[in-house]
Amino acid sequence: MRTVFGIRVGVFTLLTMLLSGNFSFLSSSAGGSAALAGTAPAATVMTGNDVGITVRDSSAVQLMGVVERLQKRYDKTIDMVASFEQLTKGAGDSTGTRAWGHVWFKRPELMRWEYLGPEKKLIVTGDQDVYLYEQDVNQVTVIPRSQFLNSEITTAFFCGKGRLQDYFKISWGRSPAGRQEQEPWVLKLLPRKATENLKELYIFVDPHSYLVKAVRLLDQLGGETEIRFSGIRINTGADDALFRFVIPMDAEVFRLD
Repeated sequence: MRTVFGIRVGVFTLLTMLLSGNFSFLSSSAGGSAALAGTAPAATVMTGNDVGITVRDSSAVQLMGVVERLQKRYDKTIDMVASFEQLTKGAGDSTGTRAWGHVWFKRPELMRWEYLGPEKKLIVTGDQDVYLYEQDVNQVTVIPRSQFLNSEITTAFFCGKGRLQDYFKISWGRSPAGRQEQEPWVLKLLPRKATENLKELYIFVDPHSYLVKAVRLLDQLGGETEIRFSGIRINTGADDALFRFVIPMDAEVFRLD
């Protein structure tokens, strides 16, 4: 599986779908929403035996409430811009590689990652291809979009048919008991089917805005990527021109077909 600046291409696709809202957090089997006020109502959740049952467990209802609010936030999100810090570690790597820059997402599947350090790099989705530009060496790598759709999960999300609970088992990544008011909610997502790209996914949700503040991804090979977002702005009217890339005339071009 090819990597992009240290991250597997499927992970970039998943992040794009996650943060541009091109899927549903709630599956039809979840029964829609779960109320949080008053006494804990019944809610259909997925338990350890992977069967949907009706329970009156306050932690399960609270989890469904967070997922519902997260869904509502991204239902209203057309585009998003943020600064990011990325830490990528390979198996057995205790220090990892850091990078930082700005990122834009726009529905349904547009993304632009501008790496400002330690080297200037750019990732842009086009109509048919994804462009990876390494400015310091003036080199462009062109990857067909189809290679980003390298799993059932990413294909479903890219086509706008993805429901998180259809593809992941969702639970608390950190117990809500004792959580301080300003601390994020942490959701843990485990793929229902084994995938090379992803073993576990953790989503850190701001408790006030219900925006995704960070993601942590573990792959099957022992690698780990954590990306933290700051200065998040939504629905700024991001121009489609941001997601178009013109190959520099003197650039060296590699096409991965």
